[in-house]
Amino acid sequence: MIGGYPWRALWLALGASAVLLLVAAACIQGASEMGEEKPATRERVRAVLLRQREVLMALDGALGVGLGKKDFRDKDYVIVVYLASDVDEPQDPVTVEGVPVVFRVTGRIEPQQRGVPPHGQ
Repeated sequence: MIGGYPWRALWLALGASAVLLLVAAACIQGASEMGEEKPATRERVRAVLLRQREVLMALDGALGVGLGKKDFRDKDYVIVVYLASDVDEPQDPVTVEGVPVVFRVTGRIEPQQRGVPPHGQ
């Protein structure tokens, strides 16, 4: 409770979330408008991922982020965002600093306990 008003803490938390989402949207949207596209080499994508990890993890339904390829035959790398469900998957293509972002629905990821076989085995 901040200053005796419980709604104020909620307001501050919601305000911070809204600002974070606006910053994420600006970073993602503005990157594709910067003009010249550079090749998405592994080193370049890794550098972008390190700079933008927090922004990407703030997206609705994001469970994790990583470096990958759209298809194993592709030469260029992409940023992969792992999602809890397809409800959170954007309909439009997304880029961050000119690097394509691919969304993969994995469902919830839970650590496996040592010595316990995966469910169903």
